[in-house]
Amino acid sequence: HFSMGGREIDDAAWDSRRRTLTLRLRPVAKKRGEVYVHVPPGYRFLRAEGGDVGPSQDRGSRVLTLSLELTAPVSLVLTFARTKRPAGEGKTGR
Repeated sequence: HFSMGGREIDDAAWDSRRRTLTLRLRPVAKKRGEVYVHVPPGYRFLRAEGGDVGPSQDRGSRVLTLSLELTAPVSLVLTFARTKRPAGEGKTGR
């Protein structure tokens, strides 16, 4: 539909210390679909908790796809791991 699922996302928050992305979702029009998440260089997806989440898949170009059934409001917590430090990060310039 027109909003492409944008109305189902109530809130999204990144916790850099825990490396988690929390999505607060609520059913609006569709009850079943996919959630697409960009995974930046230096990170890899570990797990999803909360809600009725199906198997995940990497669609290439750093996009994670999670199948989801959304019948009630839910907080979906996606956990990531660092793989390597992206170029230029953490340098002090000394």
